[in-house]
Amino acid sequence: MERVTKENVLDQKLLRRVEALCTQEQPPACVAACPLHVDARGMSKAIAAGDWAAAYAMYAKAVPFPEIVSRCCDAPCERVCKRTEIGGAIRIRDLERAATAHAKQPRRPPLFLPKRSESVAIVGGGLRGVTAAFDLAKKGIRVTVWEATERLGGSLWEIARDVLPESAMEDDFAVLHQKYPIAFCMGQAVDLSGGEALDAWREAQGFDAVFVACESLLAGDANENTLATKWPRLFAGRRRRFEAAAHSPISDIYDGRSAATSIERALRAVSLTAGREGEGGFTTTLYTKLDAIEAAPPILASGEEGYSREEAQREAERCIQCECLECVKGCAFLRHYKSYPKRYVREVYNNLSISMGTHHANGMINACSLCGQCGSICPNGLNMADIFLAARHKMVTTEKMPPSAHEFALLDTAYSNSDAAFLARHQPGCESSAYLFFPSCQLAASEPSIVEAAYADLCARLSGGVGLMLGCCGITERWAGRDDLYRATIDKLRSHWDALGKPRIIAACPSCLSTLRDEIDPDASGIWAVYEDEALPDGAVNGRDAALFVHDACGTRHDGAVQSGIRTLATRMGYRLEEGPYTGEVSPCCGYGGLTPIANREVADEMAAFAAVRSEGRSESRHLTYCVNCRDRFLAQGKDATHLLELLFGDAAAKHHPPGWSERQENRASLKQRLLETLWKEATDLPEPLHIAMRPELAEKLEDRMILRREVATCIAEAEATKARFRDPKSGHFIACYRPQNVTFWVEYEASDGGYTVYNAYSHRMDFRAE
Repeated sequence: MERVTKENVLDQKLLRRVEALCTQEQPPACVAACPLHVDARGMSKAIAAGDWAAAYAMYAKAVPFPEIVSRCCDAPCERVCKRTEIGGAIRIRDLERAATAHAKQPRRPPLFLPKRSESVAIVGGGLRGVTAAFDLAKKGIRVTVWEATERLGGSLWEIARDVLPESAMEDDFAVLHQKYPIAFCMGQAVDLSGGEALDAWREAQGFDAVFVACESLLAGDANENTLATKWPRLFAGRRRRFEAAAHSPISDIYDGRSAATSIERALRAVSLTAGREGEGGFTTTLYTKLDAIEAAPPILASGEEGYSREEAQREAERCIQCECLECVKGCAFLRHYKSYPKRYVREVYNNLSISMGTHHANGMINACSLCGQCGSICPNGLNMADIFLAARHKMVTTEKMPPSAHEFALLDTAYSNSDAAFLARHQPGCESSAYLFFPSCQLAASEPSIVEAAYADLCARLSGGVGLMLGCCGITERWAGRDDLYRATIDKLRSHWDALGKPRIIAACPSCLSTLRDEIDPDASGIWAVYEDEALPDGAVNGRDAALFVHDACGTRHDGAVQSGIRTLATRMGYRLEEGPYTGEVSPCCGYGGLTPIANREVADEMAAFAAVRSEGRSESRHLTYCVNCRDRFLAQGKDATHLLELLFGDAAAKHHPPGWSERQENRASLKQRLLETLWKEATDLPEPLHIAMRPELAEKLEDRMILRREVATCIAEAEATKARFRDPKSGHFIACYRPQNVTFWVEYEASDGGYTVYNAYSHRMDFRAE
């Protein structure tokens, strides 16, 4: 399958092929195998819930003669029922009989039939013939049934004698005699010796079409798909594309229904074949996972009259309600928007096709974590990450992406790669580097002390010099659909890597590792690989058989070597590892990927909660992560989590609280400053930061609204330097604004001893101009 990209995301034919990979809208096997497509799944659900009226309505909607079919159908649905593999097929025919018996309601013809002038003759009053008559009459066509005997039903009277009482047939056929335009010529045979004679008879009788529903030589000339013959107004034979018994009442009904469709189309002079691919029995492509289903035998009826209500409900409860939705079960994002990939593909296409107006799917497109879990779970490999990422790129290039959508994350990335936090150096005392440690912007932001400890150990352990590069790999820019910024970041990193002599990169972040392998150094490895076969650092914690619940990072979804190496290392440290149902290649995202916390915090929290809850019901063991974002997301959910590098270099028993947005940036800057001063012995001439005081509740509000202390300080500093501020007459406080790009920050403050007290701050995305 061709991959969806920003260049072809509006290729409708490609997206049709992609959405076809999702099988959720395919019918279950039982429905597909039934030539009339009785909704056995829905009927079973209704019976299990005790809703007999709904069950019967579903059944009677598909079947013209409920009593007859429920007693003598050869049940092709049961032969393909998925329950066959785990205890025995659902007894669908018996459930149909129960629905007919316990909820049968009077069959009323339509109140208003369309008035049509065409007339059709049906030769043969067996199931084929009466079904064709029933379907044509419902459309207002005048029908005459010619039957050589004195009763309708044909061979049913012989082959179904033991299971089909005469009263049941009479009840079902009674509807044909009510208000439908059907006439009956009973005991009258029609000459079926040849097509010419029959066509002449049709013309003499004034019929617009004839369907020969009984066995005749004419059937040999009929088209297998449409039942049309070489005589344009004559139809005959049977149409089968499914396995059936020697005699199949449901096949006969299907033949009659198929003939009625062809006749009605012929009368309207439209195509007999268009749009009929789904008619009759076929093999579904719906994927249904059976691993977690317990085997259970069928419920048998206790009496000759079939199931009691209670027995039918118990049997209906065995129905596993076949569906796929495997990706939805494993992804909180897909569940949040209450749909499934096939529909999401359509929404993305429709959203991108809008030239003017509201793009309602923007929020959904930006909320995906782009982790690729759905593609790994899907039996057909449908990866929504490709679709959503391509959509973001397209939205950016066509200016349909609001500038504010990912601005905070983009500015945070820019800060990581700015002079304030970026660093690229050889190991102190070395003029070349055999290795380059790239800890990632997130580890530097969350655990700067671990960065220092890990770098010190690498320098002592590896020969040839270990360089250090602090910064961001740019994946956030790629997630935001900003290829221009992403390429600029990669170019910057590559130029510094080149200047350091192209050393082998050792990354501490799975996402960084994947990015740097793809873009710069194919031989890059994770820091954990250094210790797989080497002595552990002196401060490494001995697990003493403590349990850890492993959570695999999205960045290693297709990297089994990394996943295996993590487990090997943790086991060497003395830990006993636990796994959940979603692990390895199908591990769920913690909610950080794809900039989900920026676009939709609610979805991000739902994703984190789902990923973190994997250990419940097994043990309360601590989560082991090797992505610091995963650890921090779990900690924010109140879960006990640790990072692998904490076990190697930190205090494994410490209880951490994930740092906020402001602290993360401050940690990056202070880490660079500290390393320059302690390792490279370079004095740093950084300006003294403004001392800002605020109430804890205000600090919490700013964190929630992603307003950084640095931005508040910058706003105050500029206002104080330029006097571009005004005093609030009510409070007496100064109010100032600061607009770095698309967002304007407002700060209410006043000078205090040695600094400033902030009383309020907020932001908006409106242009403010003074008169």
